[in-house]
Amino acid sequence: GVVGRVDAKAFTLIELLVVVLIIGILAAVALPKYQVAVAKSKATQALSAIKAIREAQMRYHLANGTFSSDIAELDITFANFTEGGSGWLNSYTYCVVYQKTGSLAFCNISNGSTTILQWSLPLTSTGYGYCYVRNNRIGDIICAQLTGKKNPVVLENGNVHEFSFSI
Repeated sequence: GVVGRVDAKAFTLIELLVVVLIIGILAAVALPKYQVAVAKSKATQALSAIKAIREAQMRYHLANGTFSSDIAELDITFANFTEGGSGWLNSYTYCVVYQKTGSLAFCNISNGSTTILQWSLPLTSTGYGYCYVRNNRIGDIICAQLTGKKNPVVLENGNVHEFSFSI
């Protein structure tokens, strides 16, 4: 045999470190885009839900002369949502009708403990809704994309961004 011969069937430590480094760089680039895509999907589902709530509120108003303050009174159900408390929820969205502050309904979208954004529809029939974001970059990106507004109205000393949209 040959003395000092290295078997070429194994990877060196340097080669393994290079592969791990490349995977880390790819993950660092892809993860933020993945987070935005997942949050946008959730926000789109909540936007559809709040528009359905608005339509149900309008039907309720035609039949009763007032808006409902209880979502259970509305003729509406949501796929993948369960009724809980005064609203409908799944693991990341909570939608309620909330007449006391002059709004027909709102839906909060969260990623666990942090609220990403909130869809809100006014009690009036102005034809506008709002997407509110409190100190959340992903929420700003999603509201801007889904409402088509690039420059939100800034509220509460810059802590809240308001994006309006037509309904």
